[in-house]
Amino acid sequence: MAIIGNIDVAVVVNLDTLHTVLKSLLVHGSRWWIASHPDDARENGSITLGFGEPSCCDSHNRSFFRIPIIETTIAGNPDGVLLLFHPCAIMSDDIDVFPEFYTPLKRALLARLEDGEHV
Repeated sequence: MAIIGNIDVAVVVNLDTLHTVLKSLLVHGSRWWIASHPDDARENGSITLGFGEPSCCDSHNRSFFRIPIIETTIAGNPDGVLLLFHPCAIMSDDIDVFPEFYTPLKRALLARLEDGEHV
């Protein structure tokens, strides 16, 4: 993947771990959720995460971010994918809310790693 050449340090996470982290993440009333099916993600090369209020249809209260997939098969987990979390790699039309989306999610993933859990 060409985008990896531009990145020095990034967070890489499998979809199962991401799903676990997202279920418990709530900051200032905002939630994160997986908004695309993993099978579709394999075809598109990315998975879409929602951020904000899932049931709201107002674009000011809900944003979507595409996270690139760097591996589609994980040993021992044929349904797993590895995702790359880095500001250069994540795509969205809602760049103005990117720090609100990315910073708490990155902190939650890094805290899991620091606690000795597998990320």
